[in-house]
Amino acid sequence: MPASSPAVDPTPPDTCGTPNIPSNLPSNLRKWNREHMKEFLEANQKEYELAEKHIAALYDQEVSGRAFL
Repeated sequence: MPASSPAVDPTPPDTCGTPNIPSNLPSNLRKWNREHMKEFLEANQKEYELAEKHIAALYDQEVSGRAFL
């Protein structure tokens, strides 16, 4: 009987901590507008190593929660 290979977890390891979600944002990400997205990204800028120019680009392109997903 052939040896079975070990189980492989297909989920990639979490490389970042739990995101900081400001309490005033809607609980449903799909309802976030571009202002909500900007606030979330600024609150997590250090954790995700985001540059201001990248946050501004997403804001300027009117990326909402639905588009971000």
